[in-house]
Amino acid sequence: MRATRMVVKSKKIGDLPLGHRSFQAVLLAGAATGRTSLDAEAAERLLRTAEPPDHNDWVGTEDLTATYVRGAQQRILEFKREAEQRIREALRGQELAEDQEEGPEILKELLRLDPPKATRTQGFPTVHSVEAGWMRNRRGMCG
Repeated sequence: MRATRMVVKSKKIGDLPLGHRSFQAVLLAGAATGRTSLDAEAAERLLRTAEPPDHNDWVGTEDLTATYVRGAQQRILEFKREAEQRIREALRGQELAEDQEEGPEILKELLRLDPPKATRTQGFPTVHSVEAGWMRNRRGMCG
């Protein structure tokens, strides 16, 4: 979010380390950082012009391309990619909680070593065993 404290974008981050802890993160940008420096003010102006009317993302709006030099939209994309990368890096070295020493529940479920259960297709007879032999009838032998 920027200075207005409105949520600009909610996003799930993909490609996270297996078994990471659940988390929520907030990215403070521009004046929302609490800094009053020139770079924070410049970032605030840039992000404001990159917000569409729904205020749900930072993208290449008409205002952005009209106000800033060529490449501003690319800087916005790089900013978002870098934020996601920083989240991945922060979670990469994260240790599991003591109650998760064996790993996350979803992995335990996937790696379970239970024998497979035989499934039966409904409506079709199943042969369990076969025995063969010769029988004598009145006419002689038959199979």
